[in-house]
Amino acid sequence: MPVLYNVIGGGSYISGGSGVAIGVSNSQIGVNYHLMLGGINNGTTLAGTGNILSFANKTVVSVYTVKAIIVTTVSKINMIESATVTINQTPIKVTRGSASPTSASISVSATQLLTATVLPAIVTNKTVSWKSVNTLVASVNTYGLITGIAVTI
Repeated sequence: MPVLYNVIGGGSYISGGSGVAIGVSNSQIGVNYHLMLGGINNGTTLAGTGNILSFANKTVVSVYTVKAIIVTTVSKINMIESATVTINQTPIKVTRGSASPTSASISVSATQLLTATVLPAIVTNKTVSWKSVNTLVASVNTYGLITGIAVTI
């Protein structure tokens, strides 16, 4: 029987990218390794080298397994684990943003909540960072809540 090794690689990649590699953590000389997708050979058969093997990058979303077959006896065994390939949406970047209100007068210890608008509406990451330009006069927390600290003239 072939020695059991771990299937390695897989993971996520950005839509339109080159995919992700899948391989075997080690290999045996005299054993052929087949990348399987749904029980069907999905790619080039790699001959064992005594080292790590890497199949070509894969772009089809699925769970891949590897089957090892001893060349001379046709003894077969499935490798340990599997590798999953997933596709992440291409990031959509912010083109513009605004805060509301655009100005406010706040008394000491009073608060005002800012609201952010991020465009386009389908942007991938809508995270906003708030920052006070004068922390001696007003503070702002991570949620956009401004608190008056001191009076200015």
